[in-house]
Amino acid sequence: GGEHTLLRDPHTLEVYQLGACGLGFDHDNPASGPAAYCRKVPLSGPAQSVFAGYYHNLFKLTGGRCFAYGCGRQAPNDGQLMNGSDAEDTFPTATTTRFAEASVGGHHSVCRTMSGEVWNCGAGWQGQMGDGGLQYKNTAPKRLSGVPRIEKVAGGYYHN
Repeated sequence: GGEHTLLRDPHTLEVYQLGACGLGFDHDNPASGPAAYCRKVPLSGPAQSVFAGYYHNLFKLTGGRCFAYGCGRQAPNDGQLMNGSDAEDTFPTATTTRFAEASVGGHHSVCRTMSGEVWNCGAGWQGQMGDGGLQYKNTAPKRLSGVPRIEKVAGGYYHN
């Protein structure tokens, strides 16, 4: 991530965050202490996969449910949390789309479903949504049309 790292314990499937991204971290109060920089992510079950972005994170739990949260640096956000909102949720909240994997950029998210569909949301001012538009905020996850069944997604800060 941008100011953080996610770690997943291979035995318990618990996730830990190192650095400053959500989970109650106060960017304006450096006196928060060392404990603020290493926190267990409060997920409602074991994490199958973790995806760290610059300002947000996505998770897929072993039962298939998916969650996201933002870092609190961007309120309102650009809609990248896959939940149809631009609220800057700083603790894990359920996404509206279940995904097999995700690529998490600076201000956007791209997810692949088990059937190979691609869904995306968030900032699109650099064409990240793949629909030919340059809309700044895209809060509702949208299915990308015109592509075959996709096996992998990858991206960076401004691109997929």
